[in-house]
Amino acid sequence: IYVPGKVTFAKEFTWNETVWNPSMISTALWLDAADASTITEIGGAVSQWDDKSGGAYNFTQSSSTLRPLYASETLNGKNVVTFDGIDDNMNAGDVLDNVWTGSGFNIFFVAKNNDVAAPDGSILAKTSGGFQSLRQFASYIRTGVSQLVTLYTPDTNNYTVVNGSTAISDSQWVVISQSYDDTLGVDGTTANTTVRVQMTVDGDEQTEVVIASAGNLGQIQNTSGLLSIGSSIGDGTQNSGNIDGAIAELIVTPSVLSVSDRQKLEGYLAHK
Repeated sequence: IYVPGKVTFAKEFTWNETVWNPSMISTALWLDAADASTITEIGGAVSQWDDKSGGAYNFTQSSSTLRPLYASETLNGKNVVTFDGIDDNMNAGDVLDNVWTGSGFNIFFVAKNNDVAAPDGSILAKTSGGFQSLRQFASYIRTGVSQLVTLYTPDTNNYTVVNGSTAISDSQWVVISQSYDDTLGVDGTTANTTVRVQMTVDGDEQTEVVIASAGNLGQIQNTSGLLSIGSSIGDGTQNSGNIDGAIAELIVTPSVLSVSDRQKLEGYLAHK
């Protein structure tokens, strides 16, 4: 780059995962579609997607008609897992109480929804039987934004929807972070008035939301139900919120990361 009176050299850097990658922090769940060794496929459809966090929370689908596709499309030359928006889904069983181990968590994902106007678009959900119970916990791209839905008191069906402010378009790939900070812990009984939800979309910080009288994370953890991707499948008989889109990578950390670590993880996903 030439500037009058001085010469400045600009170097183009190539992202190197040996410098920083998610294994360098504590992860509770890590699904990476670019890593073909984690994918078990039958006829191009995914029957199992292995967790790289070390927790072995592998997502499976035993029904051939409900399996998402692998490598039917790519992002930046890397394979992704594609869901049909009708009935494709995978689940890891009732394991959320193992994944959410602290008083908060971060979810990071690279995904797209081909129809953001639809009331669907589930990325990750912890659900049980019953219509309202489906909203115990769910992470979405829908209604044109990123959403985090939580049901804090399952006995009263009291749920809250937190919306991001950055608009997302049909088929737009996004890097999203969603954090949930429950400062009173996870005993499952104590009312909490200081739950904080924060999102970023492609590094753009959304307005932080403080939720009053929210219950606490333990109530979400300890209610039975399946942890699923691609839809909210409840106790196995439910199937709603199906995303017509794809997931490239999904990472959950068992606590809310520092700003520095969050930005490193977002940078890792963006460069990748």
